[in-house]
Amino acid sequence: MGPALTNTQLFRFAVSDPIPPTPRSDRPFMSVIMSTYNRGALLEDAIRSMLAQHAAITPPFELIVVDNNSTDNTREIVLDRFARVDPRVQYLFESQQGLSYARNAGIRAARAPLVAFIDDDVRAQPDWVAAIARAFDEHPDADVVGGRVLPIWPTAPPAWLTRDHWAPSDRRHCGASDLPCGCGGMPPDVVRRRRAFRH
Repeated sequence: MGPALTNTQLFRFAVSDPIPPTPRSDRPFMSVIMSTYNRGALLEDAIRSMLAQHAAITPPFELIVVDNNSTDNTREIVLDRFARVDPRVQYLFESQQGLSYARNAGIRAARAPLVAFIDDDVRAQPDWVAAIARAFDEHPDADVVGGRVLPIWPTAPPAWLTRDHWAPSDRRHCGASDLPCGCGGMPPDVVRRRRAFRH
């Protein structure tokens, strides 16, 4: 394990293989901020889903993984498996624990005009980035774009999750007939223009 990290530290790597680095003069069009704490077992799938995006967009997006003072192998996963081989991935260490601290650190490090939050247990659909880019292109006055967050059950839903826990009203926003509470129509994992954070 590497040296202990203190406060907020950002790691960017300039690599040439397998993906050519983005020139420093080119800002990414979107910064995706993924906050995480001791969830190395889930984190890798979440990162891979972002790197598997089918968007051929120039400049590309950047993925900032904010390690919120984890004690597991989060740092090694992000640095060794992703950041050193893909210039889109950055590792950011935030020692002050709490989601708001982690997200604010990510916002400060973000270089793009669009800022997205995605959780460390989410698997983004392959067209997620392309759909966001298209939505902002079609609605240039919009400051916020959101979408559905649907549960992925590794097995059958637990017995205690009865239909009373489901939120049929979300069909108005998402077109879904039923969604569980907590996977609502306007989740926190939305994409905002950077200017929206100043209001």
